[in-house]
Amino acid sequence: MISLSGKAAAIGGRMLDGAARAVIALFFRQLVSAAGAVPRRSWWQALLIRRASRIGG
Repeated sequence: MISLSGKAAAIGGRMLDGAARAVIALFFRQLVSAAGAVPRRSWWQALLIRRASRIGG
């Protein structure tokens, strides 16, 4: 077993946290797609789309 502490552990922990979030998000996107449902946008995605359409982007 390897034991890390300090900056190496902090960086590794952040990398693992980010990777875990990405894998979980991918899993649920594929699950929604397989179920045939239409995925909902989060409130901030909807807000960005509305703002972009008002600006003409």
